[in-house]
Amino acid sequence: MEIGIVSLSGCSGCQMALVDHKELFSKILNDIKFATTLFDQKELPKLDFCLIEGAVRTTEDLEKLLEARKKAKVVVSIGSCSVYGGIQSLGNLFQTEEILSVVSNDATENPFTETPQLNERVQPLDHHVNVDYFIPGCPPSASVLEESFKHIFLGEKAIDERKHRLPICAECGRKIEHYDLADFEKISVPNPEICLLSQGYICLGSVTRSGCGAQCPTFNTPCSGCRGPTDSVLTKPTHYVLRDFVKRVAHFTGKSEKEVKEKIMAIPWRFYPFTFASQALRNKPHSKILELQAPLIDKE
Repeated sequence: MEIGIVSLSGCSGCQMALVDHKELFSKILNDIKFATTLFDQKELPKLDFCLIEGAVRTTEDLEKLLEARKKAKVVVSIGSCSVYGGIQSLGNLFQTEEILSVVSNDATENPFTETPQLNERVQPLDHHVNVDYFIPGCPPSASVLEESFKHIFLGEKAIDERKHRLPICAECGRKIEHYDLADFEKISVPNPEICLLSQGYICLGSVTRSGCGAQCPTFNTPCSGCRGPTDSVLTKPTHYVLRDFVKRVAHFTGKSEKEVKEKIMAIPWRFYPFTFASQALRNKPHSKILELQAPLIDKE
């Protein structure tokens, strides 16, 4: 078995999560034939499995992705950047020229002539190639990596496939209570026993895929949705992040859905911090992604 790890635009956190899982990593270490973050290598060999982390942000990313797909029998998208576009997909809110202008501090000459050219949009892997397996998370948790690798590399059936199809709320032990909320996103310390959403915090646990053990709510921090949406949001036409979130807040607070939606639409990108580039989500009715992203400029 020959395994390769290819990094596109990202932080390499998914590779570090794999290396940090010493027991799992030791089992595949001798099979890894390519991993530029770990070894000094230039040429990508033919592979049985290729794990790809990071999103397609630059022209170089796309070249690397197409080569990996051509040389690997099985392509595995690992981490939310490669699966959904990741946190960097919020760059799609702006024109590429705007981003470069800020980074270069409005330099009169382009300082990026020797770096890969930015594409107009951040995109996940499956926008360009067929992907055989998806492992979301920022980074994927140890338990998710373990179960995924057993299935992909060893052909073993996952211990409990259903638990990863449920929302984060299924792993969170907080109690749901109903409040009459005047505002969302209060600046205060949340009650560690009560559901963050019912306290007025924008917690995406109710629309986010489980499997992380509800790590953020456990430490009194609202879920930011890094594992991506639940199966119902991904596959059912009538379900989408904003709609499902509005319905839950209205239920908890007793306010009308119209009132809730009007109040939270001032910060709608908060619902897609890791999934703004997802093709499946942006094509859903009322997702607002197509309205929010910056329009492409015809440069001809």
